[in-house]
Amino acid sequence: MEGKFLGAPMQRGIYQGVDTSSFGMFPIRCETYKGLVFCTIDSNATLDEFLGDMKFFIDIVAGRSEGLVFSSPQRWIVRVNWKTIVDNFIGDSWHFLTAHGWLGEVGLGIQDLKLTSITGVIRVKGGHGVLFTGPSADDYPDIPRPLFYPLWWPNLVEKAKVKLTQREFDVWKKYGTYEMLGHVFPNMAFGNVAYTIDSEPPVPILTFRLWRPISTFETEIWTWLAFDKDEPENLKKKAIDTFLRLFGAAGSVEHDDVAMWESMTENSSKLSSLNLKLKYYGGMNQSPTQFEGPGELYYGGNNEGNTISFFKEYLNYLEGEELDDM
Repeated sequence: MEGKFLGAPMQRGIYQGVDTSSFGMFPIRCETYKGLVFCTIDSNATLDEFLGDMKFFIDIVAGRSEGLVFSSPQRWIVRVNWKTIVDNFIGDSWHFLTAHGWLGEVGLGIQDLKLTSITGVIRVKGGHGVLFTGPSADDYPDIPRPLFYPLWWPNLVEKAKVKLTQREFDVWKKYGTYEMLGHVFPNMAFGNVAYTIDSEPPVPILTFRLWRPISTFETEIWTWLAFDKDEPENLKKKAIDTFLRLFGAAGSVEHDDVAMWESMTENSSKLSSLNLKLKYYGGMNQSPTQFEGPGELYYGGNNEGNTISFFKEYLNYLEGEELDDM
């Protein structure tokens, strides 16, 4: 299949004499990294250059064992502008205490929501970003890290010591407390998170997500649940249950977020929104701290550096020029 234009209804009568040689489909180049498929219509782009330092963090979730297997995707449509989802996913931990506060009251979600206000926001060039929620091992050393795997699957930690580089393993072990969220520009994401749905310790799960824009006010969300190939069956069952109850199409955490996203998108379409000035400066006065991995780490309170980096990269694509960094 070459994607050539073959014809159109009534072509001879209406489009006679029109040169259709350039009407074919766009050629697409595809490359893979750690089993993930990336495609582009840019004939000059390379995946290695595009991902850059983000490969370091993809390695942590997709290169720590013998590889990943994926569930079929769950897909649903929300009345949300896709960039609102990115804004929330890539660097917002403030909303945990309010939007998801009820989960703690009924014994679901993260065991101590107050600790999610301690974050590690990592700005990665190219509009990519990473968010770790929860304190690092330096501040709260007794939390089973990374992501409670030592309680559910200690062999994975030992396996990762061999599969990952020393830097990758050190970052995962030190900062992987409750959540490791990664966002690959423009609309792919992954989340290795630990949540509880009963009295047991938080269950580590891994999801991959795609935000597919349909229109200015609609987005189709694609979500896959991923497993390491040799993941124990008891952990798989717990992960599936946790995923469906919290992050699936009918998940409680998911509905918390969608309710806010839809309200934000709806309100932004009203004339009154022209008088609303959003303030993107959380953490602007914060300096990056020493970090074992690539990128700039801002550790402590909520920091909107990832959001600013994403929108600047997005504007670069729209305007075709490089904007100054924050």
